[in-house]
This record gives sequence, structure tokens and C-alpha cells, in this order.
Amino acid sequence: MNLDTAFQATLISLPRKMAILGFGSSVGPELAILILLAFPLGFGWFGSWVAGQKKRRKREGFILGLLFGPLGVLVEVLLPAAEDGGHT
Repeated sequence: MNLDTAFQATLISLPRKMAILGFGSSVGPELAILILLAFPLGFGWFGSWVAGQKKRRKREGFILGLLFGPLGVLVEVLLPAAEDGGHT
């Protein structure tokens, strides 16, 4: 199985996986990819915002939210605020 075939097999199986997650069977591969990209980016943005509010580096919050989702944002919330003003 070459890489192109594996990618096509993944695209074909995405709607089935999304149906298992409760998104319904009518989800097409384009919407499934959009959903799977939107959630990590949304949590990344939220982590960045939380980090900015705490005067910490926004990049740190974005990476934590992007990679770990709600758990990453929670970690950013629990980190102490920067005392030196931080870097945005």
C-alpha cells in the first residue's frame, strides 16, 4: 500500500469514524476534515488567549491547546501568571 492509497483509505474511512463519534452518517470527508482541524485550532486559540490574560507567552498557550485540547488549556489556566510581564 503506497502513501497515496493509504491517504485515500483514510479519507474514505473518516465519515465512518465521525459517525462513531456521534456526528451522524451524513458527514462527508470534507466536513470531517474541517471538524478535525477546527477543534485543535480552536483550543489552540483559546489557550493563546488564556496565556495572554495571564501575561504568559501566547505561543505556549497555543501549542498546549493545539496538542492537548481542553487538557492543554486547563494546564495553561493552572500555570501561575508571569511576574515579569511575559512575552506576547
